[in-house]
Order: sequence, then structure tokens, then C-alpha cells
Amino acid sequence: MAIREIPLCIADVGHSYVVTRMFCGRGLMQRLISLGITPGVEVEVINKSPLGGRMVLRVGNSRIALSRGVSSKIFVVPKS
Repeated sequence: MAIREIPLCIADVGHSYVVTRMFCGRGLMQRLISLGITPGVEVEVINKSPLGGRMVLRVGNSRIALSRGVSSKIFVVPKS
């Protein structure tokens, strides 16, 4: 069974994922890279606001808040 990519914005709280790709412009790409979000990096969803607001991720030893718009441009697979 193939593992399907999902947008980070629909990932479940309390689960870890691996970033596979990001679809965004140069400016946002640089911002995500500076936050440590790159393909191959593990992220854990710590919290999600109801009604599709912001989500809080753990990336390494840092916690990062991303809007739904930004998180919808990041694709992940469940960590195996």
C-alpha cells in the first residue's frame, strides 16, 4: 500500500510527519527554510486552532506557528 502525501493543514494533532515537498514562492520558501522546514525534516503537530486557523508545530527543538494558508503549501507523509 502506497503512503499518500497530505497537506500539512489537515494533519492530525499529536502525530509526527516528514515533509516531502513545498509549493510556494521564493520568499515563503526562504522563510520556511530559515524556520528549519525543508524536505526530509520531521515535524510534529502540537496544536491546531478550530475552524482552520493557525497550527503549532515542533520542528527540532523549536515550536513554530503557521497559518492555514502556509501549512496548505507544505506536503507531508506520516512518520514510519
